[in-house]
Amino acid sequence: MESAFDGFFEKHHLKLQQYLQLLQYERGFQEMEATLERLAFQEREVSLSVETLVQTEQTLRDLDSLNARAQIRKDAL
Repeated sequence: MESAFDGFFEKHHLKLQQYLQLLQYERGFQEMEATLERLAFQEREVSLSVETLVQTEQTLRDLDSLNARAQIRKDAL
């Protein structure tokens, strides 16, 4: 009877571990999806229609900043 219980426990323990791994994967995926949505929104906010050198330089700074934030978030995940 004890060996039957051990087999039952091992089987369900493995299933619980797999379920936990799936939950962790889903949470990571949801976090990545939310991050990508935020970055896409921020990217759309950057003005790409520039007429002067000053506007062009500001747009490049904005894009560099966005890229830096994207890299930080990528490294965090």
